[in-house]
Amino acid sequence: MTTVLPACGVGDPELKGGYSCPGALRLPVVLEPLSLPHRFVLLGALLVLVGCDRSSPDADREVLRRGLQSDERVVEVLRKVDDFAMKGKPQEAAMLLRTEVRPASEQSAALARTLVVRSPWGQERLQDLRRLVDDRAASLDRYEAALTSELIERMVTALEEQKSLDQRGAALAESLGRPSSP
Repeated sequence: MTTVLPACGVGDPELKGGYSCPGALRLPVVLEPLSLPHRFVLLGALLVLVGCDRSSPDADREVLRRGLQSDERVVEVLRKVDDFAMKGKPQEAAMLLRTEVRPASEQSAALARTLVVRSPWGQERLQDLRRLVDDRAASLDRYEAALTSELIERMVTALEEQKSLDQRGAALAESLGRPSSP
């Protein structure tokens, strides 16, 4: 059976009870029943499409690893800051924090905001990652204040905070199924 339906989709004036669609282009539509093999092919294609829409934790894991690697680059530069601080060069450490760590941290936070995961497992880990990079970014102000104050107590507190953030990063890396360098 072949019929013609209007392109505007509101009905055909030639059909009994149909709606008019003045000036509409009429396109032929074939409404013939599908053969059994064609039905199975169509069903298989639909199942594949539905399956492709659902993301597994494995797919999310790769996305999250990219975000975690970005945070690990921040940690690498922070280690240089720590080295300057431990060598009694707080001004150099503060300058490195401002010029290298902050931009790396901002890039890491921006990346974490753009990551998309689909599984509930991935969504939980993504929230952990976003909190980690946001907390690390917030800690930089306190770390810089400690460096410029040159007070040992403030430095110890700032270093302990960095250590805690590094441990959270290591725990997140472990939950993603790979070792991390704390």
